[in-house]
Amino acid sequence: MKKTYVLVSVLVTAIVLFSYADRVSAASSHQYVPIHLIAGDKYVAPTKAQAVLVDGTTYVPLRYISEALGAKVRYQANPQGVIVSVPHASTPVTVTISNNSEASEAFIRNGRTYIPVRHVVEHLGYRVDYRASAPVVRVFDHSTISTDDMLVQHSVELNQPLPLPAWVPKKSKPKKLAYLTFDDGPGPHEAQLLKVLKEHNVKATFFLVGDAMSEQPAMVKTLHKAGHSIGLHSMTHDKDTLYASPKSTVEEMQATQKVVYGLTGTKPVICRVPYGSKPYMKQPYRDAMVKAGFKMWDWNIDSRDWALPDQPEQILENISTDLKDVPEGEPPVILLHERKVTVELLPKIIKLLEEKGYTLAPYDEKHHVSINFWNDKRL
Repeated sequence: MKKTYVLVSVLVTAIVLFSYADRVSAASSHQYVPIHLIAGDKYVAPTKAQAVLVDGTTYVPLRYISEALGAKVRYQANPQGVIVSVPHASTPVTVTISNNSEASEAFIRNGRTYIPVRHVVEHLGYRVDYRASAPVVRVFDHSTISTDDMLVQHSVELNQPLPLPAWVPKKSKPKKLAYLTFDDGPGPHEAQLLKVLKEHNVKATFFLVGDAMSEQPAMVKTLHKAGHSIGLHSMTHDKDTLYASPKSTVEEMQATQKVVYGLTGTKPVICRVPYGSKPYMKQPYRDAMVKAGFKMWDWNIDSRDWALPDQPEQILENISTDLKDVPEGEPPVILLHERKVTVELLPKIIKLLEEKGYTLAPYDEKHHVSINFWNDKRL
């Protein structure tokens, strides 16, 4: 009597099955590794069918496995499934693949059904051999040829590099991030800056002064609600007061943080000390900032907008020139100020950076990058 194995597919309906397939291809967290396939005693060329590791689980094309093992396959519509018949068994066996675990689900690609080999094939009474060195997976029933002998027999094929199946999603390149940073606010031009940024769908980082925030609390709330990042730029912007001692530097930043918290409910840790960290932020100052839990940003592109109020083209040239000198792997951090000329020039600055392939982003504490003149990675 012929034994019939019923391989019930992952999902109850075809629509849900394809929905799962879409999830696998779209999920950026999945890791795909091509693997050689031997079905029975025959090497399956990648041009015919490809096995693939998905997050450590080996998936094989059902059709080629079934044909190699002398099984018959037919699909049923309700419930959506696959019936696999093998001639050498006597009682029906039903194998249901759960849809609760990705490691145990089948999926369809380009009209081809892929099954998790160990979870399914071994339930059908077949044997599975892995060899990580190739890598190769062999699925077979009874054979007089050992898997080791098969590896020798197909050594030429197994030494060829394997491409990933065409349906595997291509890895997207990580975004090139750049940061527009504005110092000394909130000031009279901040509303205009926010308007331009909104028109271009760009987020930025504003290093704000505590005393100025107390005078314009509504503006601080507005830029926070708009999704921009707020950084600490001291309470007074007075170098004699700020740099009197490491303690005074930390206390000013803590006071500035307190103002931000009172207005937005957030406690930013990113600071930019006025006039840049050199020469003021010597070791004792930096140690104090680290102990207090702060991060410190300088910049690697100086627009000099504060010194060139009537020379917008020179400001743009400064940014373009400095952009070429940003160290590889380091995001551009552009120093700007809340000035009239900066408002007028901002659309051109945005265009310049986006044409270079940069995505303009606000500071994100979770993805902090160390940018300071002392190259102090703690900050």
